[in-house]
Amino acid sequence: MHRFHVRVLGPLELDRDGEPVALPRGRQRTLLATLALRPGSSVPTGVIADRLWDERPPASAQVTIRNHVKRLRRLLDPAARTPVVPFEGGGYRLAIADADVDLYRFRDLTGRAAATADPEQEARLLRQALALWRGPALGDVDSASLHREVVPTLAEEYAQALHRRIRLDMRRGAHAEVITELRRLVSEDPLRERFWAQLMRALHHTGRRAEALVCYEQCRRAVADALGVEPSAELRELHQRLLAGDAAALRPGPSAAGPGRRVPRQLPPEVAHFTGRSHHLAALDMVCAPAAGRSPAGLVALVGEAGVGKTALAVRWAHRVRESFPDGQLHVDLRGYAPDAPLSPSTALATLLSGVHEGPLPEGADARGALLRSVLSGKRVLVLLDNARDAEQVRPLLPGGDHTVVVTSRNQLRGLVAKEGAHRLPVDRLTAADAAALLGELIGHHRCTAEPEATARLLVRGARLPLLLRNIAERVNRYPRALLAEVADALYDGDGPAGVLCAPGAAADPSALVSWTYRTLPPEARRLPVSRTEAPVRKGWSVPGPPPPCRAPPCGRRAGSWTALPR
Repeated sequence: MHRFHVRVLGPLELDRDGEPVALPRGRQRTLLATLALRPGSSVPTGVIADRLWDERPPASAQVTIRNHVKRLRRLLDPAARTPVVPFEGGGYRLAIADADVDLYRFRDLTGRAAATADPEQEARLLRQALALWRGPALGDVDSASLHREVVPTLAEEYAQALHRRIRLDMRRGAHAEVITELRRLVSEDPLRERFWAQLMRALHHTGRRAEALVCYEQCRRAVADALGVEPSAELRELHQRLLAGDAAALRPGPSAAGPGRRVPRQLPPEVAHFTGRSHHLAALDMVCAPAAGRSPAGLVALVGEAGVGKTALAVRWAHRVRESFPDGQLHVDLRGYAPDAPLSPSTALATLLSGVHEGPLPEGADARGALLRSVLSGKRVLVLLDNARDAEQVRPLLPGGDHTVVVTSRNQLRGLVAKEGAHRLPVDRLTAADAAALLGELIGHHRCTAEPEATARLLVRGARLPLLLRNIAERVNRYPRALLAEVADALYDGDGPAGVLCAPGAAADPSALVSWTYRTLPPEARRLPVSRTEAPVRKGWSVPGPPPPCRAPPCGRRAGSWTALPR
């Protein structure tokens, strides 16, 4: 079996068993780059088509992609001994490990650097990571889509690692050593204000205060010419401290945070008696927690039906890892399926910015999104976007950079998965054991043990949905001295749940939750026939309509009932 190594941090290169492989130019190179950016994972053919034809694929795209894949397979393994590019799940997968792609070795090293408390070890790991870069990422790959959607993110990861390494060098007193490097960086990209700030500090600490002041004027002119605005508040404050000769304030701090900085802590409180979900928590750790040895940057979508516990899971995990995000945690409820209109991107951005920005906000989602990215540049923040309606509502809120974003939604968010590379994690109903454990925690294990048959009836009615089980428990706990069988009989009538679905407050009402989902469906989906094998409505079939208040069966299973189908 061959061993492949792919390098994307610079010109695209491929080694087979330690020997370089000559890569043809054109779409073969683009296809290899697209697959190598997600090693071991199936890349949908739609994403491949966007990369090959810049989101304007021809009618024959599927056939042409198959032909390109055949040629790539022959290039990688002329003897066809290894299934190196198999077709799986509607896409193609490059069957190599993360460690065989330099980008993932870079992210592993920077993640380990962020997790260590030893400055010397952190600097050593960052130098190893930065040494993997041989030039601009994918510099010889001809794909406007890749250079528009992927390469800027990789360049930002490089800049952040470089900024951290220079900061560590300055902390050990190597100000003179970094000046030449910083001058090159600001000449290559005059809008990187954090490198201007480092250059000003380095010059000041080597006794070149006048040159540091000149640097500020150069930066101010570059930003004004390009954007028509003044430099950031941080850079203006640094300029004032230079003028005042405040040497103590100009020293690089122990971290990027610095003393007295405003750190947002917007996470909602954890839900009481959280039960189960160990598999999902482990999956979240593996995908995006810094402690997993990966870069903490990432986008994860927790998707599932109403009442299944997506928000509780996201909040639980976020509290577990919050210390790995020293620059804070942001949260906003997007109200994607609320009875009124979902939160607009502009309003959602105002909520997020309230935790990290002081002062007036610009008008419009585009300007606020740019401000959010600027404010969070150089930081590491956890962002929880709860209850999203669709990918279009989420996309303007993504901060980019070295951040982790967790989105919860009843929508499958296919656009985020296809375009932004989100990792989708389905959240199913609780297992039978976890549902029983949750009910026992809520109403008392002794009551469940004393009346197993009544407990089983309650669990069946709860349909393994955490929200429904909590509402059942609320009704049961009103009568602490009654038998569970008596309470269970009182909760239901002959037609189904009478009152258990309607806990006070619409936010806790599963019937209302599902009805809000129903209202978002297109007309044809609202009137979908009970049988899903044929579309026409035939004699004897019942066409479902909207639910009567508080009468919807928990699972929407029996004939003639309505259900909200996943979008």
